[in-house]
Amino acid sequence: MAAQHKYKELSESITKGLDNMEKCSLLNSIFPLLDNDLVLDPNIKDAYAKSKWAPNFFKKGMKSLQALFNKYKHEPLADVPAPINTPPLILSLRQIGTYGYIYMRDAVKLSLASEAFSAIQNPCQELDDYLSSGPVGVEDIVTWWGDYLAIQGSAVSSERAFSSSGITTTAHRNRLLPETIEALRLLTSEYHKGHISAATEAACVALRAQALATIQ
Repeated sequence: MAAQHKYKELSESITKGLDNMEKCSLLNSIFPLLDNDLVLDPNIKDAYAKSKWAPNFFKKGMKSLQALFNKYKHEPLADVPAPINTPPLILSLRQIGTYGYIYMRDAVKLSLASEAFSAIQNPCQELDDYLSSGPVGVEDIVTWWGDYLAIQGSAVSSERAFSSSGITTTAHRNRLLPETIEALRLLTSEYHKGHISAATEAACVALRAQALATIQ
């Protein structure tokens, strides 16, 4: 009995020691995650933490990461120059009237409103999209992030943190007007999402031509 009591005390001490080691291990491993050393590596993202951490520790780490993401996302940018009100060069084309342009603009506005509502419902949607896409094989991480992040000329505020837009015109981003860059990126996004179809637009143009020919 005395021996069993002795081993019981030893067992409790070992258990407490292991608990302390686990807590220290969490503290040592969670800070690199929160400093984005792991998460911002597209080759790793959250895959390592998800596979190696205990589920409760991983959940706490993700909550801390989301809080950090929200902090930087909503933090005002310092020394941002005021936008220059230059007249867009494409106004003349818009005034002439391109078939389907009004339809495309309405589709873009509807999509932006939907994305804005989704962002309100889930402020970390962009972070979730980045993590859910899984690790990718990348050698030059800096170049990859230069393509993944928003174009400097974009006026979409949500793109200042993370963006799911994909590869961008990195080498030529400063050679186009901000309005042109934004319009091109929005149009590309709408085509990818299926809100705009080139085949449908072509069919409408053909029908319109037939109708005009009939009237004439």
